[in-house]
Amino acid sequence: MPSKCDKCGSDLVPMCPDCGDPDVGRISRRCVDLEAKTAKVRRDAYEEGLRAFAWWKDGVQYVGSCGTTLADAIRELDGKGSKP
Repeated sequence: MPSKCDKCGSDLVPMCPDCGDPDVGRISRRCVDLEAKTAKVRRDAYEEGLRAFAWWKDGVQYVGSCGTTLADAIRELDGKGSKP
């Protein structure tokens, strides 16, 4: 196994800091952390966009034009979808 990350060139972590698995793959902990932070920023920006374009009707916020509530859209974004 190579000793340098395929993405950033930094040293690979010898074992997973979370579970202790010695086979952490070919990317460094730095890249794993960066990917997690990027995913959170992307998710937060998407939610901000939903909120910015949500509209009100009878005290309920909706997004889009098909009757999806803002709350349902955020649950779906988080992977806890409200639809079966």
